[in-house]
Amino acid sequence: MQEQPPQLRNSRQPQQSSWLGLNEVTDEPAARKPNRTILHTVDGWGKTTIAASVPEAVFLQSRGETGLQTLIASGAIKHRVYRFPRDAQTWEEARLALSEIAIKAKRFNYLILDTLNGFYEMIVEHVAKTRFGNDMEKFNNYGQGMKIVYPEWQALLDSLDEIRTKHDMGIFCLCHSKLVKFANPGSNDYDRWVGAMVPEIWDKSKRWADVVLFGDFQTTIVTTSKDITKGRAKATGGVARIIHTVRGAGHDAKNRHGLDPLIYIGTKPDRAYSKLQDAYANAQTSNSEPSESEDEEPATE
Repeated sequence: MQEQPPQLRNSRQPQQSSWLGLNEVTDEPAARKPNRTILHTVDGWGKTTIAASVPEAVFLQSRGETGLQTLIASGAIKHRVYRFPRDAQTWEEARLALSEIAIKAKRFNYLILDTLNGFYEMIVEHVAKTRFGNDMEKFNNYGQGMKIVYPEWQALLDSLDEIRTKHDMGIFCLCHSKLVKFANPGSNDYDRWVGAMVPEIWDKSKRWADVVLFGDFQTTIVTTSKDITKGRAKATGGVARIIHTVRGAGHDAKNRHGLDPLIYIGTKPDRAYSKLQDAYANAQTSNSEPSESEDEEPATE
């Protein structure tokens, strides 16, 4: 009798999911979904003002973020803006608010989180309180606290995706920026603007987002021969606002829409949202136009 070869463990063929079959392969365009956007800016840029211009949106604010109420009270924002009665004081309150939005938010087109780094800080406080008795030394010991924070942060992003999918809502996250030293292995180190969170949380958030924008003020560096000799320069401007849409040496940004690398906003932040929408429209028009063949010379007038 011929000896049978030994059977491998777990050798059963995996059951094929209905969408994995080759008969299901398609070249149809993917369904459009609202954007997941992160806008991080320098202080005083006007990120709350631009978010307040998003139509049919609802604000959820982290503790201490009361700029929206100040703008409304001062008359700087005259139109109706939907928001929760006050800023969330704890991570538990924020989670309850997100659950409420997931159940009842069909009337809104966008959810505004103000601010993303504020909710990160609340998660850290929640983990430190509930798991380490508010002892930050124990929290930081061997990175134990952050090992719990990371999955909690992923759960936040997952809940935002659930809201986006269930209600076809866009997610617009405001975030403070901080200046960090970038270790450049090929040359001198330099400073760059990133979201005001630890690198691991910021990187996870960037990967999750469809669009990451950086808001800054336009400045011009003026030097003279005397300035160069003394190793200094003068900056002028700093009034007109700009939005970076792609990564640069000095900032984090990205987009998946072919936006122009730089969007000029001007001196009035309340016009920022309409100019951003114009940039999206221009990008969509450019993307829909047939591109010229590389083998052909472009037409000139």
